[in-house]
Amino acid sequence: MYKNPPKVDVDLVLKGSQMLPYCEGIEAVFTPGHTPEHVSFYLRKSKTLVAGDALVLANGRLMGPVKQTTLNMDQAVQSLEKFLHYDIEHIICYHGGYFQGCPKEAILRIKEHIAQGES
Repeated sequence: MYKNPPKVDVDLVLKGSQMLPYCEGIEAVFTPGHTPEHVSFYLRKSKTLVAGDALVLANGRLMGPVKQTTLNMDQAVQSLEKFLHYDIEHIICYHGGYFQGCPKEAILRIKEHIAQGES
């Protein structure tokens, strides 16, 4: 499946906490764990987090990174901590789509489950 992934030319390398001038402010949030250079994006105006693979949505429930596809779970959990510093009302996950509810409470629950060894 991944033997010949699509290739693109990179013309901008993002850094954590870098502000992009689109949509009235998009902050790049460095969230390693799933992959070493994983990045999520926070859109200030709409209070939306585009979490990528840092979070997943399954059956309407926000969940943490998937162990089988996450290279470094310790880093992934540390990355979840970063999300707690943002005023998030909406989350878009690469797997599962759109979550609206109580993101901070859901992220804290996820961290607790991971700490207890649950998925």
